[in-house]
Amino acid sequence: YASGGVAFGSVRYDATSTVTVAASAWTNGQATLSVSGITTASTVILGYPVSTTAADYEIMRAADIRVIGQAAGSITIEALGTVPTSDLTFQITRW
Repeated sequence: YASGGVAFGSVRYDATSTVTVAASAWTNGQATLSVSGITTASTVILGYPVSTTAADYEIMRAADIRVIGQAAGSITIEALGTVPTSDLTFQITRW
């Protein structure tokens, strides 16, 4: 792909990166993360890195986190459940 994207089956994605969300980054159940290459038109998937511990996975599961917005260079996430009180690392894939 001319943009440097990678094919996965019939789906092309441009980049996968990891971002750590500090426990202090949450305000009213939301946090905004800086993610290089994100645009308002990007499709974004928020996931867990392979290195996620069982304890962190349980925190993420209890938080029930979803992407609620995006802008050039950032996404905003929301915890529908328990807001995390520890730093967590997420994997973000965009295309």
